[in-house]
Amino acid sequence: MTSLGPAARVGVLLLVMAIAACVRPEDPVRAELRARLKLEDRLSNDELDRLRHEVSRAVAGKRFRIAEGETIRDLTEQEQGMLLAMLDQPAGMFDEGLRRVGGATLRVLNAPGRSTHAEIEASQRLLVDVETFLPRRYQFDYASPDSDDFAVDLSVAP
Repeated sequence: MTSLGPAARVGVLLLVMAIAACVRPEDPVRAELRARLKLEDRLSNDELDRLRHEVSRAVAGKRFRIAEGETIRDLTEQEQGMLLAMLDQPAGMFDEGLRRVGGATLRVLNAPGRSTHAEIEASQRLLVDVETFLPRRYQFDYASPDSDDFAVDLSVAP
C-alpha cells in the first residue's frame, strides 16, 4: 500500500474543502420543520402554514406525473393546479397526522373538497413526504362512497 506524499495530502485536503464549500447548508428553519413533521403530534395552525409554504416552494417549477393503470403520464397544468390548489386555499385545512407508506413518512393534510352534491360534503387529502416536502398522493372523497372518489400517486416528472 502506498502512502500519499505531503503534496498529495494537501491536494486531497483542498479537494475535500472545495466539495464541502459547494454544499449549501440547509435552512435551519426548514430543518427544524422537517424534524417537527416526524413527530406524531398534530401540527398547530402556524406549523401548518409553514408546511404549506415549504410544499409550495418544493413544487415550484416542477411538473408531476401520475400512474393510471399501467400508463404513467404527466399531469396537465390544469390538473396539477387542481390537485395542488388546496395549498393556496387553507380554509378548513387541518393536519390528519402521520402515515407511513413503504419506507416513507408522510404528513396528511386534509381540507374540504368541492362537492357536486349539495347534500354530501367532500374532502381532499394531500400526503406530503416529510423529507422532501413533495406531495406523494392526492385523494378526493365524498362523505359517502361515490363513483367520483379518486386517488392518485404523484411523482416528479424528469
